[in-house]
Amino acid sequence: MKTKGVSVILCCHNSESRLRPTLQHLAAQHITIGIPWEVILVDNASTDQTAHLAKSVWQQYGCGNNFKVVFETKLGLMHARIRGLKSASFAYICFIDDDNWLDVNYVQQVYHIFESHPEVAVCGGKIEAVFEPGFQLPSWFHDYQHAYAVGAQGETEGIVPDSRGYLWGAGFSFRKSALIRLFDSGFRPLLTDRRGKLLTSGGDAELCFALRACGWKLWYSPQLRLRHFIPSFRADWDYLLKMYKGFGASRVFHKVYLFFLNGHKRTKLFRWFYHLRKDFKRILKLGKKNILTAFLKPTPGNGSDIEAYFRYGKLIQKLKIAPWTYNKMYKDVHKVLKKAKRIYHS
Repeated sequence: MKTKGVSVILCCHNSESRLRPTLQHLAAQHITIGIPWEVILVDNASTDQTAHLAKSVWQQYGCGNNFKVVFETKLGLMHARIRGLKSASFAYICFIDDDNWLDVNYVQQVYHIFESHPEVAVCGGKIEAVFEPGFQLPSWFHDYQHAYAVGAQGETEGIVPDSRGYLWGAGFSFRKSALIRLFDSGFRPLLTDRRGKLLTSGGDAELCFALRACGWKLWYSPQLRLRHFIPSFRADWDYLLKMYKGFGASRVFHKVYLFFLNGHKRTKLFRWFYHLRKDFKRILKLGKKNILTAFLKPTPGNGSDIEAYFRYGKLIQKLKIAPWTYNKMYKDVHKVLKKAKRIYHS
């Protein structure tokens, strides 16, 4: 059994220019005596000086020897998270990105949530956006801030309802034993999440869905606060549309888990052609004018643009998967989830 404490896993890919304030906020954590913790930086195939800078900055803050760097050569955020998980010394895991600035009580709050709620496998909190000095925030940003993992993830503190069903990856934390049991059951993520500059996503929701399928609960706490630094090039309408294309692609894989969670059997809903036809119908329902406008002359703030890119991303991803592979994917994942659920209840 792992020692009680918190392992903060900081996943980085070419993070040299963003890392200093992130480490500064980690070094400022207020930790009650008796709560052991560590910081593990996972250098995910970086080609800059991420690892060297991180060690140097941490030494400058004089935070002791609870910091180490490990390397993951296979590019992809999910690969980095798994490497960090394997390297962690403590029972509770907090995943952060190189642009996540934790509140001073964050690590301590994570510890107390898991200690107080043994039925909870994942917890997450309230996220505030931070921008470059002088940056003029686009008028549409607040309507789509959730796409940047910004805002509250619930109305009140407590169990995350099934109607939402997941937590954002920025700062989300895990009971390590729950993840270990899941992987020991044969679970292998379908999504690699972000890979370098590719705007693939959805690995955070996949982990949440898989753990919910086993019987675990998710917890939202507004006391878990962090700030998410967003550079100006990301707060751009064209960038947002590319993100939604990625969201659409990841939705194809999320559906595997959602059908299991909703108790569906292997009926025609699992047939590739049936799903593909539905996706074609939905994108055509937007209308020729809206589709052409979205791809030829997108308008900042136009919801039809968002819908078109999401549907397009989903359709393209489905076309990349052969029908027999698609059906096998459902079958294999559901087999693993059934096994993991039995282990959870044993």
